[in-house]
Amino acid sequence: MAEWCRFLSGQIISVTNNIKSVINVTNYASSTATEALEIAKNTVETVNDVCSELDSMKCDQKKVQSENDKLKEKMIRLEYHQCPNNIAFDVIKETQKETYEECKQSVLNAIENIPDIDTDSVIITKCYRNGLYIKDMTRGITCQFPNYSDKATIMKGHKQLSDGVYVNDDYPVEIFKKTTSTI
Repeated sequence: MAEWCRFLSGQIISVTNNIKSVINVTNYASSTATEALEIAKNTVETVNDVCSELDSMKCDQKKVQSENDKLKEKMIRLEYHQCPNNIAFDVIKETQKETYEECKQSVLNAIENIPDIDTDSVIITKCYRNGLYIKDMTRGITCQFPNYSDKATIMKGHKQLSDGVYVNDDYPVEIFKKTTSTI
């Protein structure tokens, strides 16, 4: 029986050691899980902070976009009001090194066939070709008249213009696109 007691005592010591090992492993796993849980909580807080900052940035971006749209509309209105007496002439021949005076004279020559207009009394305050010179291409001419009556007479007599010249009101591009898209 003494041998049996020694055997059981050895088994009890072995089981006790195994239980201590399991307890140690469980404690380590528990501390690791606690650390992982703490890291996850911190990550969730960080993600929430980033999301709130992102929402704030989206709101700010919408405000900036709204202000930008308002400024664009205001700029278009200002451009439009700067050129109420402007006319855009198309299909007027040009030379490579055309001067301001030659450009102005080309417009006067184009409108000389209109019966109600005296080209000697027409005043042109601005007259210029649009864009860069490209050989074998005709650029349009934009003219500004200080008197609305000159502009109105030219627009009414557009059918009498020489050499198939076309005229249009000189609107900003955005307004021109809106008017042509609604037609």
